Amino acid sequence: MNVMRIAAKTWWDLKRFGLTPDKIWRRGNAGLPRIFCVSVPKSGTHLLERVLCLHPPLYRKFMSTLYNSHLEKYQGLSPLVRNLDPGQIVVSHLHYTDNRLETLAEEGVKILFMIRDPRDVVVSESFYIRRKKNHYLHPLFAREPDLRHALILGIQGDAAAGYPSFGERLGYFAGWMRDPVYVVRFEDLIGEEGGGGQETQVEVIRGLFDFLGINLSETEIQAIRGNLFSDVSPTFRKGKIGEWRKHFNEEIQALFKETAGEMMVRYGYEKNLDW
Repeated sequence: MNVMRIAAKTWWDLKRFGLTPDKIWRRGNAGLPRIFCVSVPKSGTHLLERVLCLHPPLYRKFMSTLYNSHLEKYQGLSPLVRNLDPGQIVVSHLHYTDNRLETLAEEGVKILFMIRDPRDVVVSESFYIRRKKNHYLHPLFAREPDLRHALILGIQGDAAAGYPSFGERLGYFAGWMRDPVYVVRFEDLIGEEGGGGQETQVEVIRGLFDFLGINLSETEIQAIRGNLFSDVSPTFRKGKIGEWRKHFNEEIQALFKETAGEMMVRYGYEKNLDW
């Protein structure tokens, strides 16, 4: 990583945690929402965080991404969100339960659920785990001879290793797609640089902040849009729509349909299994 990129990442870390001059004096404004972000891993988590943190009053709580295993550290979800300050954001990969949704709703927290075409998710995940040597699943993926076999592993899972199938993992999050949760699709938010559309991107940014109760001017929307695409994310690879088409052959496509096809329909990316 070169010096310029290190500097850019350091500045972004300060900004997203609310420590830059344009943010620090705005912290704690009582009129701001408290925000809880949920996403399937590799669905554009940092893209959603970035669009929020590019708005000066909003900043991420200084804590790592929240997983199910972390809740014990905070004595449960309710104490964690109750202690959120106005304008603070929690980023999570928390599985859905009725109780968790009720807790967040009762606490008046705004809930955002980020999703992405599951086929692109499994490709992104396979690339990421294979290169991330400190990932707990890296030894499992590293034993696979090539990307094709890594994708098969990612789709089928490995029951003996306690690694569920991809369809089962998608099922852990599907319940978040209901009121009062606001669903954000990666493909709508990524914009032209990721293969999407500018007009859709603008509408999604506007709708997202409307949901949060924050009115943005057109100038503010364009400022966010213009700075949204970045490669300083620690999990960034390409951020493109439809990358799965380069890596799925007939065998992998059939396996994906068998294992996660119903979830493709439930997540709204296909109308049926005829694709």
